[in-house]
Amino acid sequence: MKSEGTRTVYQVIRSICIQNQSSSVDEDQRREAINILTASSSAIALAELAHRGRAKPYVILINEAIGGLTLLSLQTSGGTCISSVSFEICQIDMLF
Repeated sequence: MKSEGTRTVYQVIRSICIQNQSSSVDEDQRREAINILTASSSAIALAELAHRGRAKPYVILINEAIGGLTLLSLQTSGGTCISSVSFEICQIDMLF
């Protein structure tokens, strides 16, 4: 169930980050949504899905997690968000 929720996060990120010419979403609304996604726990959820092995038997989930992280990292504040999330996950792994 948790993996499917994270998969939904990926779908939202993909829909928002990849501009669609026929989209009715205003550019300001899109920017606001991207800022919310890069400042929230969505990056952590995607990183955990890709890193922790929860999705190991399901390669498509790992691919979607990496795709979501990549799309977030391409945004203005996304690089900082992704690097801090990666650091947090590495720190947690070192504790165990």
